[in-house]
Amino acid sequence: MGKKARKKREVVPGEMQAEATRQSIGIESANRRVILGIVAGITLAVFSIFFQLRSHQFINFDDPIYVTENAHVRAGLTADGLRWAMTSLDFNWHPLTWFTHMLDVQLFGVNPGAHLLVNGALHLANSLLVFAFLLIATGRVWRSGIVAGLFAVHPLHVESVAWISERKDVLCAFFFLLGILLHCRFVQTRSKALYAGVIAAFVLGLMSKGMIITLPFVLLVVDYWPLQRWSYRDLGKLKPLIIEKIPLFLLVIPAALVTLKAQEHVKAVVANIGLIPRLANAAIAYVFYLVKTVWPSGLAVFYPYRTVIAPSLAIMATLFLIGVTVLVLRQAAVRPYLAAGWFWYLGVLVPVIGLVQIGIQSMADRYTYLPLIGIFAAITWLAAEMIHSRAVLTSVASIVIIVLAIAAHQQAGYWQDSLSLFSHAVEVTTTNATAEGNLGEALIGKQNYEAAAQHYRAALAADAGNGPAHNGLGLALIALGDSDGAAKEWRAALATDPTLAEPYRNLGWFEMTAGRKKEAAELFEKSIRLKPEARTYAELASANGNLNEAIRRYQEAVAANPESADVHNDFAATLALAGRDQQALEQYQAALRLAPGHYDAEMNVGALLSRMGQNAAAIDHFRLAGLARPRSFEPHIYLALVAGQIGRQAEAIAEMQKALAIDPVHANAQVLQATGGQFDGRAYIAGLQAQHSP
Repeated sequence: MGKKARKKREVVPGEMQAEATRQSIGIESANRRVILGIVAGITLAVFSIFFQLRSHQFINFDDPIYVTENAHVRAGLTADGLRWAMTSLDFNWHPLTWFTHMLDVQLFGVNPGAHLLVNGALHLANSLLVFAFLLIATGRVWRSGIVAGLFAVHPLHVESVAWISERKDVLCAFFFLLGILLHCRFVQTRSKALYAGVIAAFVLGLMSKGMIITLPFVLLVVDYWPLQRWSYRDLGKLKPLIIEKIPLFLLVIPAALVTLKAQEHVKAVVANIGLIPRLANAAIAYVFYLVKTVWPSGLAVFYPYRTVIAPSLAIMATLFLIGVTVLVLRQAAVRPYLAAGWFWYLGVLVPVIGLVQIGIQSMADRYTYLPLIGIFAAITWLAAEMIHSRAVLTSVASIVIIVLAIAAHQQAGYWQDSLSLFSHAVEVTTTNATAEGNLGEALIGKQNYEAAAQHYRAALAADAGNGPAHNGLGLALIALGDSDGAAKEWRAALATDPTLAEPYRNLGWFEMTAGRKKEAAELFEKSIRLKPEARTYAELASANGNLNEAIRRYQEAVAANPESADVHNDFAATLALAGRDQQALEQYQAALRLAPGHYDAEMNVGALLSRMGQNAAAIDHFRLAGLARPRSFEPHIYLALVAGQIGRQAEAIAEMQKALAIDPVHANAQVLQATGGQFDGRAYIAGLQAQHSP
């Protein structure tokens, strides 16, 4: 081999400590202005990509569990909340993650922009830790800066930052990287305090997210390269390094058991997937992550699990992985960074690659947050060896980083809200029941019920057993005036998944509106057993005729969900039943501030204002309700009744005719109920015509 290859010869074990010392001294002699420039550049890049998050909203995927509907988190830092965080297994055991969410609420309130900027700050800290770790371990300023820059701006990392629920990802990564940094300093100084710091970082990382479980193994990789404490040709040096990490390995066992326990409910969903398909999916995911690293397009918040895998694809992916592994091992003597980077990538992905299936996705962008550091380091060091000019290397790297930063900025923009995020996911994936369902939910929030129904049906076409999609379709249908179709969907939701609480509550509401209070109460009780919520308790109290208890429970529900227009509306309706009209009006107004054009609130406030003698204002609200649901007959009925009361017979006749044209059967029944059984719609029109005729 040539001169360059001889310079890259393997360092023999006797020289390893001297090499580490030389690298440390190299840092001190580096140009501090260059280091500060790199730090400033990384900071500017992160800021340019993620400052837009300040105006982003919560996402309807996991964010309700982590923040918006989590009473413990919404209360801020409290003793009860901290006790709950230490024992909760919701999605996993990660009390430190819960603490940070609570702290955000304590400092900023339930403010999505502020929470996301904290994620951005943690990502910046992680990027700088990558730089510091490689700089301390190798003494290579520019190479370390390039790796940190790639980490900071890669579009695959956007998900971990732009999703509030992924606070656990950036928080865990912080302690993962801090642990590696402290380990490097421990190797150079042999300080017991630094050794204790590594253990403390591991414990705090485990309290953030279980993926840090790979840290002890990664430290052995770091010992191989860049610290060069052992060599595959002298495995005798490896034994004391393993012994050195025994405290960390001992912590792995309980952490793994807790993670598996917390994921039991998710594993049941994919329990019918055998080992061979899981191995095939894992091999494909390893390769697909690399493809998306090189060409990060078509990124989505959710990738459906591959239940059908072409054997040829799995075989090619497996052969590729084997081939790369053989190649880096053959190069280990002269290019140890290739083996270190490759095995870092393979190893850190193990907990989430699907060998033990956690979740129902085939892969996820956020899973690459830490593993790609190994790939970035291997590529950067190889490029530096191939490109002898540092100026050319930094120029090429700068161009790549700028292009990736532009792509990352665009990717972060998709996380603006649920509508944008899941619209994009539906565009770039196929048969994605989760994305279709969440898009349907987002469209319901925008009161676009036709489109919502369309996407819920697409979700059911992809997964006929999707209970939440049946429930969501029911909500869309009730908004479109198809109450019988809605009830059918809610029953279908329970047939596919009887553990869902919301369909029971929705069916209870359906029975209440039909006057069947006993049946409604039974359904509310079933919902409460599955998911005890103040709102459902309030509805149960209303069904039982206990208005005072219902009002008390609604007060709790409003306190827990102040941004929910539905809760304000339901509370207002109960206050109106109790004769507390002014308080009811205030709650209706709160609902309409949160959701202008909210159909039920417009209808209810119209009825309340009419009762209070404010018919002109009532008519305005009924008209707005009619605009919100053009296919609903109800607004036309109440417009007709109010117009008739104030002597506008022609208008009343026209509105009643519109109601009968939309749904004559239910419209007549509604008029009978509204008039105490005196007459139906046709009789009402006939009476007005008789009054109007000479």
